[in-house]
Amino acid sequence: MAINPHIKDINRYVRGVLSGKIPACQHVMDAANRHKSNLARQKDANYPYYFDQSACVNFVEFCEIQVHVKGKWVDQPIKLEPWQKFTFGIPFGWKRKSDGKRRFREIFVEVCRKNGKSQMGAMIGLYMLIADKEGAPEVYSGATTERQAHETFDPAWKMINKNSKLKAWYNINLTGTEKNPTGIFCMKNGGKFIPVIGNPGDGPSPSCSITDEYHEHTTSSQLDSMKTGMGAREQPLRLIITTAGENISYPCFEMLSDAIKINQGVLINEEVWAVIYTIDSKAEGDKTGDDWKDFSCWYKANPNLGVSVYEDFLRARHHEAMTKAEKQSITLCKHLNIWSSGGQTWINQAKWADCADKTLAIDDFEGEECALALDLASKIDIAAYARVFFRNGVYYPFLKYYLPEDTVNLIENQHYQKWVLDGLITATPGARTDFDYILDDVKADAARYSIRGLGYDPYESGMLINQIIKEAPAIQCIEVNQSPVHISAPMKDFESLVYDKKICFDGDPVLTWMVSNVVQKQARNKKYFPTRQSPKNKIDGLMTILFGLIVWAKEVPKTESVYETRGIRHL
Repeated sequence: MAINPHIKDINRYVRGVLSGKIPACQHVMDAANRHKSNLARQKDANYPYYFDQSACVNFVEFCEIQVHVKGKWVDQPIKLEPWQKFTFGIPFGWKRKSDGKRRFREIFVEVCRKNGKSQMGAMIGLYMLIADKEGAPEVYSGATTERQAHETFDPAWKMINKNSKLKAWYNINLTGTEKNPTGIFCMKNGGKFIPVIGNPGDGPSPSCSITDEYHEHTTSSQLDSMKTGMGAREQPLRLIITTAGENISYPCFEMLSDAIKINQGVLINEEVWAVIYTIDSKAEGDKTGDDWKDFSCWYKANPNLGVSVYEDFLRARHHEAMTKAEKQSITLCKHLNIWSSGGQTWINQAKWADCADKTLAIDDFEGEECALALDLASKIDIAAYARVFFRNGVYYPFLKYYLPEDTVNLIENQHYQKWVLDGLITATPGARTDFDYILDDVKADAARYSIRGLGYDPYESGMLINQIIKEAPAIQCIEVNQSPVHISAPMKDFESLVYDKKICFDGDPVLTWMVSNVVQKQARNKKYFPTRQSPKNKIDGLMTILFGLIVWAKEVPKTESVYETRGIRHL
């Protein structure tokens, strides 16, 4: 069977990205790899999804019967570029084997200005209004301001106004004027497409919500309201399409962080499709990554370069950033998608992945010396318990995690639910973590291993530590001071262990997620400390490993570097 030309374009784009022939950042490569891997997995009878090429092609062909509504190509047919067919076409092709409904309920795309994102949002809105076979569809273009809400809605209104055949076939009524469009109503299926500003309340039942420039939203209330209203829809779609922003406390940055982890396989969410166009970050002293001053890397963040955004325009912005310090932050934010106040993930995930050995088993360390560590929580945060071994210059951490069932069962905690099913997290009954589960595990380990000591965070740990002292008196309990003065050295040295592959773990996905959540901050005294960008990004497992390193170092004379003697070097 001949392959459709649009599918050929997508396949060539995926191959080009993964081979390096097409300039792309790691985030785009991760998305391409995810799609490629899923295509292979669909052959497995137990894999719940399949890729319907015809559905993907139908979406692309629908877009290409529209016309440009502004610029030099006004009134000419739209032709999607391969990157657009990949980014926006693929999520329309993936379906559930159980009922044939769309797999992806959310599309998150971060792409720089002038790359045609509003036009794509308009065409998706029209497709969901006209061609999605939804009864009485409701499509909303949402934003924080009227101007921004119309950035996507106005092109959709004008596309229909210029497409008389489509307008007549679906009996579409347009309200308002070209200068002030207000609504698109499809009389054939009872659907509507309108702009929304602010929180729409509890009335709407969206089949599709389009959120343009989500980085401007101070809260997630509008998106949350749309999501809540989608309960009666069989295959609703939320489209979030944005550039980078300047405030990492806004919900867009958290969504971006989750999207990156989903594509990396660190966080599991089978209903979110995400593609992020930017340049590869470059840590201080790192030989990898992109230097924004090298214009060649700007192609990665601007996939429509030469089509809707021109090289001379970007070179002018490049020169401006190079010569005017006050312009640098906003230029890199809007034309390279670099969040101007975004902290960098501390540990390179590729380096961390190199430290994984899935053949490792804690049973192989029976009777060996072991450092224990606890970072406790009772309700929302995860209680983490680490066993850290040291053998032939390499550290081997094995972790356990505990959460109350009431927290696990919250709808937003699907990743916890999966990890509980996989046996990676222990869910204790009720609304608070039952520390007796942890006490039993500590006592069992005390009988199996030679315990060097137990490092612990004093927060919420008083009662449990007293029980450990009472029931396992041979374990020396060591309170860990987490101030930057005390935590900076083991933090630096953990990083060195990772880069030197002197730490080896069993591939634990919960730990990988936690390591990916850590952001390194510097205090006024130049000491470093670990933190996180959002309360939902847990780092407790990583903290217990740092406590474990401190326990391993505790008996070395003060005149000697406690880390160098254990095979760790300072940076």
